[in-house]
Amino acid sequence: MSVSTAIALIIASFFPALFCFLYAVKRTGDIFDETVTGVIAGNPIPMKFREIRFYTLSMAYALAATVCEIGTSLLNLRIAQQVADADIKALAHVFMAIAAIAAVGALASYALALLYVLSVFRETPRD
Repeated sequence: MSVSTAIALIIASFFPALFCFLYAVKRTGDIFDETVTGVIAGNPIPMKFREIRFYTLSMAYALAATVCEIGTSLLNLRIAQQVADADIKALAHVFMAIAAIAAVGALASYALALLYVLSVFRETPRD
């Protein structure tokens, strides 16, 4: 694989995944806030709807962000295996590590958010 092709593939894989990840993290945070407070756009929502909304939307966005970063990491690993230039190989490994760290960090933060929301669900009286 040529150096210019490898650089183009690294950029083409990383930046769309970054925007996907940032959007999913933002939406997950918004849904988390609405679930914990029980208010969407100034309107209170019932507990059952809070649970359904959290489990369907928030977990879907969390899964999408994690899968996107894992896919980017694996793609950059494959690019590093295909290129001969040591500097480009190192660059691909750096972007692979960034994506892998983002995926692990996202999984850890989503697990902690899930535990917190479960405690909120236990403490909140049913409607």
